[in-house]
Amino acid sequence: VVTLRHIARSLADSGVSHVPKKSLVIEVDSVKTSDGSKEQLVLLVRTLARICLNALADSESYVYLASIHTLVAISDVCPSEIITLMGSVVSTGAVNITVLTNGAKETPIEMSFAQEQRIKAVEALIFIIRRRGDGIFLNGPSLLETMLFGQMKMATNQAGAAQ
Repeated sequence: VVTLRHIARSLADSGVSHVPKKSLVIEVDSVKTSDGSKEQLVLLVRTLARICLNALADSESYVYLASIHTLVAISDVCPSEIITLMGSVVSTGAVNITVLTNGAKETPIEMSFAQEQRIKAVEALIFIIRRRGDGIFLNGPSLLETMLFGQMKMATNQAGAAQ
């Protein structure tokens, strides 16, 4: 899990463009992957988050605490994706996301979380909010909507917007 945190940090460090030197938070719009695809970056972020969310079930504190800090590092790279995902984990205890599996194949998965995992996810969300500072107001409405209505409402809004 600690290695995943280093990978997440390297995503932010390697591909920054058009960001002033004083910026502490890097938005996904300013990060480029090797082929410049924002969708692939989001897919990679979701895959890393899936691994970390699974690690929250571990009873060893060094594993789940490293997982929490890795989720925070991942949220620095793609805050809108991770904040909404964490809100869904906390509010509903389940998420439906598309991740990369063996062979870099995109696969939709459904994850459900035990009460202990949800409590640890709250801790990660608190760290994310503290780290974002005033920047959390950019993601506040989507986080609030996710917390109040769950992932189903978000999916309904996205489906309506697509039509």
